[in-house]
Amino acid sequence: MFLSGIVIHELGHLIGGLIAGYHFYYIEFFGFYFIKTHKHWCFTYRKKVPLGQCMMYHEDIDKCPIPLIVGGLAANMLIAVLGTVIFISAENFIIRLLFTVSGIANLSLVFMNVFGSETSDGRTLKEVILFNSGRLYNEIMLIDRYIGENRDYKNVPCALTEQIKNDLKSFYVKKGSKSSLAKELEFHLKRYSEQEKNGFVRKNI
Repeated sequence: MFLSGIVIHELGHLIGGLIAGYHFYYIEFFGFYFIKTHKHWCFTYRKKVPLGQCMMYHEDIDKCPIPLIVGGLAANMLIAVLGTVIFISAENFIIRLLFTVSGIANLSLVFMNVFGSETSDGRTLKEVILFNSGRLYNEIMLIDRYIGENRDYKNVPCALTEQIKNDLKSFYVKKGSKSSLAKELEFHLKRYSEQEKNGFVRKNI
């Protein structure tokens, strides 16, 4: 039930992103990736990856990413509420048990994402709202898409990297602290600078 909750969570991100006008790039469940490139769809498997992940992007870096971020939480919460309703209304013991377990699993995912690590949906949403850093979030998604599509930092548009540098500088001046989103953007810029300088990317950056 917990694993099905992860699938529901990522599909929620997908639906939220599509409603907000984001473009689908890939969705991953337990290492299995469904990827859409500019040429075709493909399916692949990778080891040592998150249990689930949905990657979407938008060309407008000022686009509000909240529906995309909240989509996963909303989907899990909806299933949790549905499980509660069926537990109350259903008479069959097996059905009540299944939906009770499903509801608890999905509610657990909501709490894990709201109060989880720096990369959890709840922390990301908090940063986007409190720091007004939706622009940084969109830049992370966009640069990830370029890197994934071309497998090379050299193919990331120079205008995008310059925009990211300016946005990070402005962000630090206004906020005076580093957010996890800013750190992730800095990580990409370091790798890009290494590529630009030496022609390769060091793995230990």
